[in-house]
Amino acid sequence: MKNLYIIGTGSQGRYVIESCKKYKIKGLIDVFNKENIGKEINGVKVVGIFEDIDKIVDKERDFVIVAY
Repeated sequence: MKNLYIIGTGSQGRYVIESCKKYKIKGLIDVFNKENIGKEINGVKVVGIFEDIDKIVDKERDFVIVAY
């Protein structure tokens, strides 16, 4: 099973979390707000910001959903 990251920490991101419970959600990626890193939203940790996506996501093993 591939890992899933969600870009967006607002209401759309929360909706995707609830809709994708059968997947292994590895973390949320905030679009720009570094202050959210480390916080949990609906039980999923904010692991970084979009600017750092290449350092966070493995293009061979991970899926990304944009919920922004």
